[in-house]
Amino acid sequence: MSNISGTLFVQTLTCGAFTPPPGCITDNAIQAGADIDTSKLMHRFQPVYCQPVAATVSAETKIVHVVYGSTATLNTVEVGLVTANIGAATITVDVYVNGSSILVTPLTITNSLTAYTITTCDISNQNLVMNNVLEVVVTASASGGTIGKGLFVCPQIDENAN
Repeated sequence: MSNISGTLFVQTLTCGAFTPPPGCITDNAIQAGADIDTSKLMHRFQPVYCQPVAATVSAETKIVHVVYGSTATLNTVEVGLVTANIGAATITVDVYVNGSSILVTPLTITNSLTAYTITTCDISNQNLVMNNVLEVVVTASASGGTIGKGLFVCPQIDENAN
């Protein structure tokens, strides 16, 4: 084993094995267009579930994502409305994985959530695995008020490669 202190320039390096120390290869060390295989990367997905911006929110269950990576993390679920509820109207949003809720409690939107304001759901289990199916489950009740319009739900998922 040889140690060289200082700067060493090598025109071409061929070796049988190379074990870089942790942290020595950073983002800046990787060339643009390096063509790194996707199996070596983490992938971020931010699907958007939404109802029409001019339509009153209605009850619906819709699949928004299927996990393709070996494991994944549900980082956050953000929710908002284009037009706020009026009076006693409520909208409830839940997020299911394979048919079961993963929120601490479903998010209930009242008239206190103003238009285009983002609120975040409280997630009870962020860990996902390959083939998990994420669904958004929406219910709405006028209860003597006016239900808002343009519901949107934005989960953010980081998936590890296969």
